[in-house]
Amino acid sequence: MFGRQGCRCERCGACCRNLIVEAQVLDVLREPLIAERGTRLDGRGTLPPDEWAWSLSAGGACPFLVDTTARADAQARTACEIYPTRPNDCVGFEPGSDACCRARAAAGLLPLRPIDQLKALGIPPSLFGGPNSNYPAGRAHR
Repeated sequence: MFGRQGCRCERCGACCRNLIVEAQVLDVLREPLIAERGTRLDGRGTLPPDEWAWSLSAGGACPFLVDTTARADAQARTACEIYPTRPNDCVGFEPGSDACCRARAAAGLLPLRPIDQLKALGIPPSLFGGPNSNYPAGRAHR
């Protein structure tokens, strides 16, 4: 997935571990597991009785984040268990955005660089750090 910044998502999972993800009623209607695994927010009395929200990152990583590093066929380090039906907050998350950079910094990762910048530097795609990487091999981490 490419964001407006021209960055490709590395599927590092930093956004799923370090950002607050909230799901709304429409998200739960699309994916009922959100209501089962998320933490229902009461809004401290500010939400009308017919409007509910769920936190997917209360006290840690999103419960749908799957570590794939042990799988021999893994194309990335992480995956989303409910990717096709993930919440709208996740659908709208942009690789390379300010929120992405903050999440990556919290995880000890460098910000994503636009693919065009890497190509302009003369770095051939064959030297990128993997099929989902925006960095030359070995340069994705600090």
